[in-house]
Amino acid sequence: MILFLFLAACGLTRPLAEEDVRHTDSQALIEQKAKYLEQKAERLTDAPDIIWIIVDDLGVADTDLYGQGTVHTPNLNRLANAGVRFENAYVTASVCSPSRAAMLTGRYNQRFGFEHQLHDRYLKNKLEYFVFNHFMDSKPWYPQNQDSVPGQKMIAAMGLPDSEITIADVLRKHGYTTGLFGKWHLTMRNTNGPNAFGFDEFYGFLNSNSLYGSEANSDIISTHNKKGLDR
Repeated sequence: MILFLFLAACGLTRPLAEEDVRHTDSQALIEQKAKYLEQKAERLTDAPDIIWIIVDDLGVADTDLYGQGTVHTPNLNRLANAGVRFENAYVTASVCSPSRAAMLTGRYNQRFGFEHQLHDRYLKNKLEYFVFNHFMDSKPWYPQNQDSVPGQKMIAAMGLPDSEITIADVLRKHGYTTGLFGKWHLTMRNTNGPNAFGFDEFYGFLNSNSLYGSEANSDIISTHNKKGLDR
């Protein structure tokens, strides 16, 4: 019995294999990107200003921009009335990181291996999976039973491949000055953050979420709940 318990403990606490998860950049594609960006392009002197607002988890029925939503957005409504209102659109993924990657590159994110949400931590062993699965209420998130997980080096390298060309790269090529403010969540390091993908200026955060102010500020957080999902 003692031997069984010992072997079970060893199995549950054995680190999940990390060498099976690899990240490889295509040097040929990186060189093609560099050549494209080096090519001269027409610099538009009378081009319009572009403000692109991406909002996570905002449903089409949440605001009154497209109907009888509960959130009134008069400024967005005014922009839409003076411009173009799109009434039919689809995303390439149901979570933010992959769909953001597709929007910024104009490509299906599956074509460059960006199919899952970025995380800065993964389950380390089967014991953590067992505890999360049976003793912790993490709804609507559920732990995955995996045999291999990324290591710290892999986590740092994950995200948008260096070979991808973003809309910011193209706009800069045509004379625009570009900036990104707020959430990035496409890479996990500053060294390959927004400034490495065509954005001249970046002020924000790399991870999936962040508070812009103190939790004690009732203008930012009005409700604290037991699961830690503040509103």
